[in-house]
Amino acid sequence: MNIKKVLIVDDSKVARMFVGKIIKKLGHEIIGEAQNGQDGFEKYKELKPDIVFSDIEMPILDGYEGLEKIIDFDSNAKVIMITSVVNTQIIQKIMALGAKDSLKKPITEDKLKKIFDDLK
Repeated sequence: MNIKKVLIVDDSKVARMFVGKIIKKLGHEIIGEAQNGQDGFEKYKELKPDIVFSDIEMPILDGYEGLEKIIDFDSNAKVIMITSVVNTQIIQKIMALGAKDSLKKPITEDKLKKIFDDLK
């Protein structure tokens, strides 16, 4: 299996722990966590993860702006946006900004496994 280094960006510590637990169970490595888009961007530059899972609604710098900064820095970045609301507008916006995919809450092991499988 190709183990991926993962950065989780979410303002909720509980959400980061929950997603991290599933990612570890799937055999991947959490190399960092961030609580907003700015922090996520700084950690991305420092840690160079294979995949970023980022929430959209966050204080200071939201997921859209964080995604934009990461893609501006590295156009090949693999960023997966996590959202509780999935509609065509949101999907179009995150894909236009450079996200590789979106993940609808609630997050499950099956949904995360599919993301990792699709990114091979």
